[in-house]
Amino acid sequence: MLSFSAGLALSCLLGLGPAGQATPPRFSVAVMPLSAASTDRADLSPTQVREVSRAIAASLEHERIRVTELEVGDAASRCEDALCRSRTLSARGVTHALSVEITGGDRMYEVDVTLRDVATGSEVATSGDTCSVCGWSDLRELVAAEAEPMRTWLVQTATLPASLDVEVSPSNARIRVDGELVGRGTLRAKLPPGPHEVVIEAPGHRPHAETINLMPGHARDLDVDLSAAKRPWLRPLSIGAIVAGVTATSAGAALVAIHGREHRSRCSGPPEVDADGDCRYVHRTLAPGLVSLLGGLGLSATGVTLLVIGRGEAELGVAASHREVMISGRF
Repeated sequence: MLSFSAGLALSCLLGLGPAGQATPPRFSVAVMPLSAASTDRADLSPTQVREVSRAIAASLEHERIRVTELEVGDAASRCEDALCRSRTLSARGVTHALSVEITGGDRMYEVDVTLRDVATGSEVATSGDTCSVCGWSDLRELVAAEAEPMRTWLVQTATLPASLDVEVSPSNARIRVDGELVGRGTLRAKLPPGPHEVVIEAPGHRPHAETINLMPGHARDLDVDLSAAKRPWLRPLSIGAIVAGVTATSAGAALVAIHGREHRSRCSGPPEVDADGDCRYVHRTLAPGLVSLLGGLGLSATGVTLLVIGRGEAELGVAASHREVMISGRF
């Protein structure tokens, strides 16, 4: 009786919003059907099983709680493991699952009620009692009475704030919650339960936006590693620098290669050719060739750097000699 009174008082205090209007439900509870083993022990008919679910649902009624009675054979009850059950119920917006287990026999039963967090699968509240020389109506009333502490726990939890812990890379990233700037890089905050829009931004990085639903009394961790933003203008600039660099490198290599060679077109005979047959006119292109070669390599390296900045996965290699220029890369 004490737990019922506490739950009723909390219902009166928490059932109304600021303007006297009903507060939207904070929790959605699925009442799981009795297991086949429990039904056999209590020798319950399908009609009586449904009446047990209705009695539990009536005990959970509150403005902050939405109750769903699952039928025998529901997809969630057919799950063979907790992960399947969690995914099935979460897809329906269910936050908690309440199950009842009946043990014993010969009209002496023990009733155990368990409330689980659907997201984590963990037990958050339990209740239980025994019933001696227990008839059908006694058993139904016992199950309903043991469900009342679950309502009290949920209503009390609904008043607790939620926690949001955010870790962001890079550390200078701006964190906004519901449009308000609340921190940079790291955030430890208490927030009202419910949905919140989290936006994280940093210069030179792609923004991250996510809507999170915070549960009362629960802590939510959010780790975000912002990826570098692509710079469309870098690609044509980097490719242009690479092409110009390769052209200058090739020209420089060619000038270095012909340095010291004779101008055949200008050496047709004396006095341009000496007694040994050597032409007095030769190519003197070492200096401009080296300048063009080194400048081309530098320009190519600059283009590669810009390309890597624009696309981290890009790779390019340039190798040059006096005979050839080799380029290899992945874009």
